[in-house]
Amino acid sequence: NPAYDPYVIAVGGDDTRGTDDPKDDVIPSWQSRGNALRHPDLVAPGKSIISLRDPGSFVDEANPGARVGATRFIKGSGSSQAAAIVSGAVATILEQHPELTPDQVKALLMQTAVPLPNADPVAQGAGLINLHRAREAKLSTVAGAVQTWPRSTGLGSLQLARGSVVTEDDGIVLEGEQTIFGDTWDAASWAASSWDGTSWSGGDWTARTWSGDCWCGSSWSARTWSARTWSGSSWSARTWSGRTWSARTWSGSGWSAGSWGADDAPSALSSGAWASTIWGD
Repeated sequence: NPAYDPYVIAVGGDDTRGTDDPKDDVIPSWQSRGNALRHPDLVAPGKSIISLRDPGSFVDEANPGARVGATRFIKGSGSSQAAAIVSGAVATILEQHPELTPDQVKALLMQTAVPLPNADPVAQGAGLINLHRAREAKLSTVAGAVQTWPRSTGLGSLQLARGSVVTEDDGIVLEGEQTIFGDTWDAASWAASSWDGTSWSGGDWTARTWSGDCWCGSSWSARTWSARTWSGSSWSARTWSGRTWSARTWSGSGWSAGSWGADDAPSALSSGAWASTIWGD
């Protein structure tokens, strides 16, 4: 579960019960509560959220009653829906304040969240996200927000990282300290290689080649972009693939005798050329 990482924003789902008043909100039974050490940082609406439908998909076929309207929409529930709402809120905040750091954004959302009086105090974290309050808050309250959790060493168990959901192929369950290729997983060697910057070298990963050294069958290194040439099409002296832009000419259409100044500008086009006319008084 990526939400175990204390540096990210762990988002839980909230059931609004169909009202605008957060006082009657509860945490759905399907939502992970976490524990005293790690739990959701905040919650966002995650029950019966209307989104785009994927006709014929497993979810669509298994839940025909969740469809909304004729074809386009479907209702879904889960922390994934709640996380999408928080992602949109973060994008809005960063559009307003692009200078904020990830730690400051997280602190801002948690400080302005609304506590839910009738919801599990651990599972709700700081409470229900409130974008309006976050956008109106004074940034001075999060100016010094810096998370100082211990950094990962990379020496953890691969099996424990998989959680309770397993992957299997032809009835064979992927488990234990091994990769999807069946190779033995050595966390210490991987961590050392990662720090040295050699964990991914020459297209190899744990002695396995990843799609060779090519991209879509064409070697990247064999393609050149030098002397202003790319795949035989030249770009030089204001020329691109035989089309010229010089002397105020583009593909034979001229622009001349037109003045663009404080009081006048070309506003007529005839025979492919701008004629001198006045714009304004």
